[in-house]
Amino acid sequence: MKPKKKKENGLRTATYASLASAVISAVASYFVPAYGRAPLDSALVGALIGFLIPFSLSGIAALAQGGASFKKLPYAGYLVTISLLIAADTLVIYFIIGLLLFPANVLDQSQLILAGGLSAGISVTFSVANVLRQFIGGSVLADIFLGRYHRAKEEIRSFVFIDLVSSTALAESLGSSLFFRMINDFHSVVERATRANKGILYKYMGDGQILVWPGTLEGRTSAILACLEIQRELAELRERFESKYNHAADFTAGLHCGPVLIGEIGDERKEIGYWGDTVNTTQRIQSSCKTYHCSILASEAFMDQIQSLPARLSVAQNVPLRGKSNPVNLIRIESLTASETDSHS
Repeated sequence: MKPKKKKENGLRTATYASLASAVISAVASYFVPAYGRAPLDSALVGALIGFLIPFSLSGIAALAQGGASFKKLPYAGYLVTISLLIAADTLVIYFIIGLLLFPANVLDQSQLILAGGLSAGISVTFSVANVLRQFIGGSVLADIFLGRYHRAKEEIRSFVFIDLVSSTALAESLGSSLFFRMINDFHSVVERATRANKGILYKYMGDGQILVWPGTLEGRTSAILACLEIQRELAELRERFESKYNHAADFTAGLHCGPVLIGEIGDERKEIGYWGDTVNTTQRIQSSCKTYHCSILASEAFMDQIQSLPARLSVAQNVPLRGKSNPVNLIRIESLTASETDSHS
């Protein structure tokens, strides 16, 4: 997925969420008129504020997520900075709407207290939630909060096990500090591609990650596109990695899907975990990449009904997987060259 496409998807998501917020706010303001105005006028004010606040917050969230300066801040500094930005943003929106639609009431003490309390509440809630999301993951945080997997249940999921090639040798040659920075840069590439293709970063495993998508055709296709995007971006960053670390960042990825048991584990520290043969098989597939000299390897079940990929596919037949009694057929997935990509599009 190209950067322009990512921005378009992000803008569309923010617009839909803001429109939903506007409708809810308009309905609430109609039945509980604000600013001493008639119900319809109050609904208009509520709709505008309900749209503009979440829409602008999505921009602040994107800025905080992508800004290198924000990432360098300690979390206390991050919370304070983002909270102040959000509070200022909501107050600016309040005053703009107020001066346009209810200028006579905009400086009323009760309205200022309401606007200030609302901006403070939104800023603190949004900032804390954003920090928690970074540690736990947005969808995982929502699932834990809603108790979706408080009781374990079986569902179909697509998994990608991804690993940095030659990590042991890299750790030895680079030293702990430089190797740590290289892993962070590698993880950032993987995370961007996963987020852009609507996947979930389930777990870090040292120099690798476990990524999760739905087991649907769309979910499996998105997982492959994420792996191809990781490969493309690492190729574009090859010179930068070699300049900083004297090594390129290459990876192997195993893809598989099937039923897993999903449920909460832990008491004081909660985590949503995945259990079953599907997870183990995915790891075995990833380990086979070295044997077949490829970066991306998927099971036949994973590739079922997937068509029109911007990639070359080839079959590795009767592959023995460690711990599995029967051999399986695996599909090698290779990125197209520049000329092949042009003809494919």
